[in-house]
Amino acid sequence: MEDLRRIRNAADEFDGLAKEAAYQRLLKGFRREEEEGHRRRLLFGDAHLERGEEKMTRPG
Repeated sequence: MEDLRRIRNAADEFDGLAKEAAYQRLLKGFRREEEEGHRRRLLFGDAHLERGEEKMTRPG
């Protein structure tokens, strides 16, 4: 019975590690997207934002 408990605890630990790894991958992807967006804005300025504002304020 004690061996079964150890196996279950080990499985729970691996499940926790898998969830943590998935969370870290998600976080890393989000961070990469944010960095790319900031780099684009630094390189090209707010030109793409101005075009978007013009489209929104332009009479239809």
